[in-house]
Amino acid sequence: MKDQSYSALGLRIFGNDLDPGEISRLLGALPSSSYRKGERFSTGGRLIRKTNAWIRDATDRRPDDLNSQIAEILDPLCQDLGVWAHLQARFQLDLFAGLFMEEGYPGFTLSANAISLMAARGLQLRACVYGTDTLDRQPPDPHL
Repeated sequence: MKDQSYSALGLRIFGNDLDPGEISRLLGALPSSSYRKGERFSTGGRLIRKTNAWIRDATDRRPDDLNSQIAEILDPLCQDLGVWAHLQARFQLDLFAGLFMEEGYPGFTLSANAISLMAARGLQLRACVYGTDTLDRQPPDPHL
């Protein structure tokens, strides 16, 4: 059977006084998506965003490959670690991973390079692992 495992990864920046345009200027790139506090979302618009956000997604990898996704997101962005420290002082930043795994999946490994890229910018990795029952469904929205 073909390996159906895959990974999704995004850099997320949240904050009540976050201006997506300012983040784009500081990091030198546009987000994949952004939103503002108070915006309605979901089917029927019943849910309301609780804060502002700037999100940059990597291309999904099949089979999973968080190391290349971390590089895809961080390599093109501003390399000035002072900018990242400034962002860390003002906002909540993380890398959010969705790992969609087949039964018996042996796990994943982060390379020293990926860990170094994250650590230099003060980024935490948050991960949700999903089992085989989710491989054929639309993944949950990591931007919630």
